[in-house]
Amino acid sequence: MDLLTGHAFSIQNLISLLIGSFCGIIGGAMPGLSTAGTLALLLPFTMNMEPLPAIAILVAAYTGAQYGGSITATLFNTPGAPESAVMTIDGFALSKLGLARKGLLGALWAGLIGGLIGVAFLVFLAPWLAAEALNFGPPEFTALAVLGLTVMASLGRGSAVKGFLAGFFGMFISMIGLDPINGTPRMTLGLGDMIGGVPLIPALIGLFAVSESLRLLLADERKGAVRLANQQRVGFTMSDFVSTLRYVVVGSLVGVFVGVKPGGGATIASWLAYSAARAIAPQKDRQKFGSGALGGLLAPEAADKATVGAALIPLLSLGIPASASGAVILGAFQLHDMIPGPLLFTNQPDLIRDLFLALVLANIAVFAVGRGMIEVLIRVRSLDTGVLGIVILIMSTLGAYAFGGSPWDVLIACLLGAVGYAFQLSGIPLAPVVLGMVIGPLFEINFRRSLLLSHDSFLIFVNRPVSCWLFVLSISLFLIPTVFRFISSRKVR
Repeated sequence: MDLLTGHAFSIQNLISLLIGSFCGIIGGAMPGLSTAGTLALLLPFTMNMEPLPAIAILVAAYTGAQYGGSITATLFNTPGAPESAVMTIDGFALSKLGLARKGLLGALWAGLIGGLIGVAFLVFLAPWLAAEALNFGPPEFTALAVLGLTVMASLGRGSAVKGFLAGFFGMFISMIGLDPINGTPRMTLGLGDMIGGVPLIPALIGLFAVSESLRLLLADERKGAVRLANQQRVGFTMSDFVSTLRYVVVGSLVGVFVGVKPGGGATIASWLAYSAARAIAPQKDRQKFGSGALGGLLAPEAADKATVGAALIPLLSLGIPASASGAVILGAFQLHDMIPGPLLFTNQPDLIRDLFLALVLANIAVFAVGRGMIEVLIRVRSLDTGVLGIVILIMSTLGAYAFGGSPWDVLIACLLGAVGYAFQLSGIPLAPVVLGMVIGPLFEINFRRSLLLSHDSFLIFVNRPVSCWLFVLSISLFLIPTVFRFISSRKVR
């Protein structure tokens, strides 16, 4: 069958892609509704659809949700999902400088390129990458977590100590609840609600959204942050595209590498992509990271989108979902009596081919839908800061309550919102707190499992080649900037 007459280009499938893209962007932009939650809400509506449109609407929503989170992170300092938290660093800084339109348009292009690179790896390197992912055990995931922790030093905006302080605060929060190995409660203060730990989404809403609403409501200036005319005047030019292409490509490769591994996920990929972008930036551009660098927004966005195609590699090849979102898509396959794995490639090659085409079209659909929504959202950004603060506070409260339907989640959001506001006044960055909350459980459980496997011997991290090289890379990323700063200070003297 000719590709242009395949089912991927049918009217039903194209409409499904547009609907999925729109729903994904809206779902990803809503604080409290994760990417997996957005897909779970859409899943029942696909029950009576044909298999390809049903899966297409989900993969389009998956792709759109990754971009939706970066919209609110850039405009309102409110990430819609954990993987979008890193976008608040430079994305929101761009918005305050009047460059929201440039940032959002650049993120669209970065997401399109990253998504297509992820699909390219899915199409051409699925067998090899799927086999490589299976070689990751507890020591490798421990080393990957340590690599993520080295990013905290670069998020301190001039002070590595503040970055680490915020990151370790996040790790401390992640330890509240049940011990992951023996199941005993710890740091729960005798409260039953704390046995399940501090949920990430309400914490995310509190740290970013509630703290931002407090900042807006308590600010001395009672006017819009940037006038609408100034926001609309600046776009994403060809020179911007050329100058940031390196960050997009590097972020995409990081997204593929991390996204293909079960348990890796878009959150870790986005943080590592940010660190990698900062590492490859010229010295004069590196200083801009944290205060409005395009590369600091585009690299994580490309990584997020690349994880979509990468996460489908183990799912389609081995039937193993690499993330919670992948698990929902696996449920869609099973809903239509299809079992992902090697036999799917053998028995239904046409479906696989159309699915690959649908993924390409999904990235294009998200680009088109997102482009149409930017101007409306920028108008919202230009409202009076007091109005924005009230709206963000109301939406934050509703989002926190919608997450678990419990007042406890709202209380957590409010408490951490106050902490986040105090951190902002003290110049302590908020992004490392989320990184610590995400990396903390990954590091703890895999570190302790590694010691159990090795009978408390640390040599297991050296004897495994991949973990050893990841630790070497972590040490290098931590020491090299320190050495450069020392050399620079000597030259100044």
